[in-house]
This record gives sequence, structure tokens and C-alpha cells, in this order.
Amino acid sequence: IISKSGRFCIVFLPCFQSSMSYKCCQHKGLGAVECWILGKLKNKMSPSCYHAFGKRGKSAREVEDERLSTKIAAVYAANYNCYGVCKIWHALLNEGETAARCTAERLMRRNGLRGVVRGKMKRTAIADRNADFAEDLVKRECNAPAPLRIVRV
Repeated sequence: IISKSGRFCIVFLPCFQSSMSYKCCQHKGLGAVECWILGKLKNKMSPSCYHAFGKRGKSAREVEDERLSTKIAAVYAANYNCYGVCKIWHALLNEGETAARCTAERLMRRNGLRGVVRGKMKRTAIADRNADFAEDLVKRECNAPAPLRIVRV
């Protein structure tokens, strides 16, 4: 649930600047959402687990991702911002890096790097935004007695 990148947090909650836990989390480099989740989970987890999370450093994957991201960005820039995932991956292999293709793909997507697409994309259907919707031939009645109520027929 807790991630430093914030990718798994669905709802952004406001910062709690007055709370002591937020100041501690801010000092450790965590965002407001992760800090709020930690504060909520503090009552439901052991104190040793809560404090161990704060002391824990970056995982091996995070360290490797940072290192590979800089290499990928350098290869991408050296090749006129044209290389896609496969060519970046092969260039990394030629430099002696051992990285999976899916890792290069994930890091390129995270950093917003895309290869050049040659040709023109074929567009098979163009939606008409001004067209009317089709009639409801089944004659559905979607009238609920109150919000968030399930109507059983």
C-alpha cells in the first residue's frame, strides 16, 4: 500500500502540517499521502514495524532503477531521442549492462521516453461527437429510491 513514488495511492488527501508524524515523514522524504497512511496504520501495526519503515533505506530495486534510468536517458539522448525500447535495451547490453527488456520498458515509460514511430497510424473509425445516442429499445428504468441503493427486480 505504501510506496515512495505514490503510484498505489488512489485518493489524495490533504496535508496535515500540524501533526508531528507529518513533520517526521516530511523529514524522511515521504509525501503527505504516504505519511497519512502511515499515521493511520500506526495504530494497527506494531511500533517496531512502524519505526522500521522510517529507518529503512531504498530497496535494491529502487537503487538499480535510479542507476539504469540515468544510463537509459544518456543512451536515449545520444541517439537523437529516437530509440525505442528494443534498441535502448540492445544498447545497454552492448555497454555490458544486464537488464531485462521489460525493465527498460518500465523505466522508459516512467521517465516519459518514447521511440519514434515511423509511418502514419491508421485510423479505422472516427467518432461523431455531435451524433445522438441510440434509442433504449429495452425500455430500462434506472430510477433508484436513493443514492447508492441497489434496486432489485
